[in-house]
Amino acid sequence: RSGSGTIFFAGCNLKCRFCQNYQLSWLGQGRPVGDEELAGLMLGLQDKGALNINLVSPSHLILPILRALRVAYSKGLEIPLVSNSNGYEKASVLAHLEGIIDIYLPDLKYFSPAVSLRYSGAADYFRQASEAVREMAFQQPVVVLDGHGMAERGLIVRHLVLPGQVKDSTAVLDWLAG
Repeated sequence: RSGSGTIFFAGCNLKCRFCQNYQLSWLGQGRPVGDEELAGLMLGLQDKGALNINLVSPSHLILPILRALRVAYSKGLEIPLVSNSNGYEKASVLAHLEGIIDIYLPDLKYFSPAVSLRYSGAADYFRQASEAVREMAFQQPVVVLDGHGMAERGLIVRHLVLPGQVKDSTAVLDWLAG
């Protein structure tokens, strides 16, 4: 098997100073694809042995993605669907994805409004992201592994420890533990 079947989407609702995908998120590099082509990309990844379809930064394109998924599922897509995001999402939108997303893979970057404003331009990051993570946990509360130890369902939260921001990281981890 060949790992995660990753599809990157251009654009992002944050402007993180440390972005590793700035060509896509800041510069919008990429190419437009229609519903059928996106479905074909998903099915092609499955045919190559991908463990899942890993949608990176999908939040702002959820309606076109849902249309493509309808096509892909009708043509045999059956591997888990991963929503791989920066966590800065609306819980009310995520609520409509219940039963669609198998694995949530969000960041939970910051606790402090000052730190999130400084590094990503979003003082309300923790308020928004924590509500989103709660919704994800409601939908996928337990990580379920297959016989090979690969995730089939669940929530996996990432946190990046920034230099000089140990207190912020501790606050994020304390929140997650609670």
